[in-house]
Parts: sequence; structure tokens; C-alpha cells
Amino acid sequence: MSSAQTKNPSLHERFEQQERLRPRTLAVDCDGVRLSYRELNQEANRLAKRLVEEGIEQDKLVVIDTQRSCDLIVGILAVLKSGGAFVLSEEAPPGSSREAWLRSAGADLLLTDFAGDFEARELRTIGVHEASGTDQNLPSRTDAEGWACVAGHFGWTHADVLKRLDWAREVLNLRAQERVLSCVPLQGEAVLELLLPLLNGATLVLASDWELRNPAELDKLAKRADCRTLKMPRRLAATA
Repeated sequence: MSSAQTKNPSLHERFEQQERLRPRTLAVDCDGVRLSYRELNQEANRLAKRLVEEGIEQDKLVVIDTQRSCDLIVGILAVLKSGGAFVLSEEAPPGSSREAWLRSAGADLLLTDFAGDFEARELRTIGVHEASGTDQNLPSRTDAEGWACVAGHFGWTHADVLKRLDWAREVLNLRAQERVLSCVPLQGEAVLELLLPLLNGATLVLASDWELRNPAELDKLAKRADCRTLKMPRRLAATA
């Protein structure tokens, strides 16, 4: 990989730009927990510092195993800020052993919101609330060509994801401070829709696992939150 010195922004740098522009704007809303851009950025910075202390750096892979919650978004941003790349546990093949998948994924660390009984003891594990250090932005630890995530069993660089999200923003006509609901299973390229609102000054309304299992509650959420359902346009590969 190339040096971290680059003029092209990384994903978290694009988010940090939005935080500077609209710190008090609501960034994420999930299951009664609401974080402004400033609050989300500060929480992600504290966790990123802990990840750096654990040795996460450019291109190191972190498995994120959390419920659909604000913790998930904090974890994703923290991994990116630490220089690492993330993969969600939902990427595990159906019917596979979670422990075997964690071993085969080549991950360096497991980030979870579950306390206690982990299946893969050989993989270093920390909790999303085990943050430490400053809530200030870390110096950039990766570049646009560094790996950002594994989604749909493919590795995506920061530049790959930004190119696709910028295209999707134009297709969807996404506007700053718009409220958008994400309610699709977080597998494959669908994970990218979590980042789309946050890189463009919009509010991500994230349906919880419980709401996804209850269609009536999901419908209530959409009406209560006064938002439109976000559906990533298909054929993202057409922008490659």
C-alpha cells in the first residue's frame, strides 16, 4: 500500500468534514439512542484510540459483531479511523460455524457489544465501550488506496467505496439533513448504505434487529421518524 500522505480523502476524513460543518445535526438514530455528528465523532475517536493501542493499523482486519445499533456505527468509524478495515459478522456464510469463520477470515481483532462468553478465544476481543484516550480526531493512519472493508466477499478500498457512494448520492438525490431509514440485512454491498448518509450530512435512521423482525414496528418507525427508506441503487459495479 502507498503512504498515508495523499490528497484524496479517506472515508472517515469525509465524515469528519461533515462533523465540522454540522456538529449539532443528528447523525444516527437507533432504538431510542440519538447521536449528533459531534457526539458520534467523539465516541468513534475514543474507540479508535483503543484500537490503535491494540495494534490495529492500515490494512489490519477487524470483525465487528454487534447488534444493529449506534454501537455498530461507532465501531465502523473507529476501525476506519484506526487505519484498519472492517468486516461485519453477517458476512459469515449461512450454516457455517461462527468460530471457524472467525478463524478463516484472517481477522486481527473482534469488536463486539456482547460481554463475556466469546466463542473464538484465540482471537483478541474488545468491547465497543472499552474506549480510551482523547475524543479528538486522530492523524490519518491510512490513505485512499488502503483497505476499508470486506463486503460481499470482496475487499474495498476507501477510494472504491467513495466512488460508489458519490455515484449513489447523485442517483438518490440525497440532501444534507435529510432523514433516511436503513432496514436491509447488512450483508454484501448493503453495508455501504450505512455510510452514505454520514458522508453527506444526512441522518441515518437505523432499524434495530427487533424492528426488522416486526414489520408493524418497522412501519411505525418509518412514520414516526418522518424519513424515506434508503435503498442503495443496484449495479454499483457499473461505476467501477
